[in-house]
Amino acid sequence: MKRKYKYLLKLSFYFLVLVAIYISSLCYSNRSVSDDPPQIVLKKNTDMFFRWDKDSVTKITLKAGDSISVLAHASGTSDDGKLYWAQTSDGQRGLVSQEAVDSGMTANKMPDYNRKHNLGTIKMSQKHFEEMCTTMTPAELDELWDLSEFVCHTDSGLTARYQVAVMKKDNGKIYRPVVTFRNNSLANISWEQPIVSINGWLLRILPGSSLIVDGWHHAIDSFYYPIQFLDQYPWYIYILGWAILIVIWLIWLLLTFLAIPFLVLILIVTRVPFSFMSNRVLKWFSDGVLYVCAYIWMVLLLVTDHWWFIVIPCLGVIVWIFQLYMEGYIDLRCPHCGEIYNYHVEDDVVTDMTIGKHKSSIYVRTLKLDHYLYKDYTETNLLYHHKETIKCNHCGGEWEHYYKSAETIDSQDDGMHIEITKYI
Repeated sequence: MKRKYKYLLKLSFYFLVLVAIYISSLCYSNRSVSDDPPQIVLKKNTDMFFRWDKDSVTKITLKAGDSISVLAHASGTSDDGKLYWAQTSDGQRGLVSQEAVDSGMTANKMPDYNRKHNLGTIKMSQKHFEEMCTTMTPAELDELWDLSEFVCHTDSGLTARYQVAVMKKDNGKIYRPVVTFRNNSLANISWEQPIVSINGWLLRILPGSSLIVDGWHHAIDSFYYPIQFLDQYPWYIYILGWAILIVIWLIWLLLTFLAIPFLVLILIVTRVPFSFMSNRVLKWFSDGVLYVCAYIWMVLLLVTDHWWFIVIPCLGVIVWIFQLYMEGYIDLRCPHCGEIYNYHVEDDVVTDMTIGKHKSSIYVRTLKLDHYLYKDYTETNLLYHHKETIKCNHCGGEWEHYYKSAETIDSQDDGMHIEITKYI
């Protein structure tokens, strides 16, 4: 029993360490624009593109002699082609042709601008987003969200698309909103095509989904900058990095929500602070923690575009297995002082005996490719109902434990049968 106790503590500790590593990876980012980006004076007229949506692109024409800051390679999507992410002297930010820019610049080692749409974007509810756009200026939002992707001066004012994803409560879909300001005040928010829509019907009806998304934003997303600037590394570094990323992703996807239930389980095993709870109350409490964490994690996975018909069954199986795992430890807990694995059996008596029968089959041999011979029999079992009296070695308290054991007293031959397996 002591070995099993130590095994649980080690398993829980290692699991929490892995989760802490993952959370720390979210809270750290190397996203930053150079303090001294290359300044280019254009030799010819050049178009700057603003991609508001998949099918919505506008452009302005920069004149020869205009100065722009080249921030990064725009190489995140295949349809970008050879473009630079750049900023004009008056603060507009968009995409320009590498060919047009390179004609007027010396060779520079430029970072890559990785355009992320779903997992890497800060997420929040529509209400929270509109409140921030109302109470903050475009410059303050630009600094808070670490540079908007696109900023354009229009007849209506200043139009920008920030690195945020907003969940509209009326349909549960996730959008990248385009915001227009006039004189630093919010003028309009347009909602283009949703970037996450398959789970919209479910997110719309799930209670508290907006609060969960905003809570995650305040806890994690506020520290995480989604656009990564990556230096060039050898190919084998990328392979190793992807392998590690896949492992971390699987832990995050399937098990991260168990961090708090694992912590509760550690506290149960170490007897504090739940020593005052009865086993029944503790089961209710631990189940409640497990269900709440699973529900929160389900909403977050749905928001990040994981399919509901995969997420819900997977989380359901994990919750069921962990619940059985936790109940197994609570059943071995002293109901008086909360000590686990520190007891002995005082008495074990049989309180009742019943007789039961069941039919079984045993494989005998293969007759031909798809014909199998089985032997049938009816087994009669004597079922013993036990009552154990268990005494805690820590506090001296006693409690009862019930279990069953079986003994085969007769086996009757029922002949044989052939099973045919057909392969399609």
